[in-house]
Amino acid sequence: KSTAVGPFHGQKSFNVRVVRPADVEEKRIDLPIVMMEQEIMEAINAYSTVIICGETGCGKTTQVPQ
Repeated sequence: KSTAVGPFHGQKSFNVRVVRPADVEEKRIDLPIVMMEQEIMEAINAYSTVIICGETGCGKTTQVPQ
């Protein structure tokens, strides 16, 4: 299970638009980390250091850098 933690209360939210090729999108949609994408992007934008914890195979290494 992937979990995002951080002091987001009271902060203005925003969307970060990312365009990916269709074949890449099809493969990544099944990865658990994909459900946390918006929270991860907001944390990366708000903090100089972000620690992401998740089970092996959830997509931390392959998806977050993208």
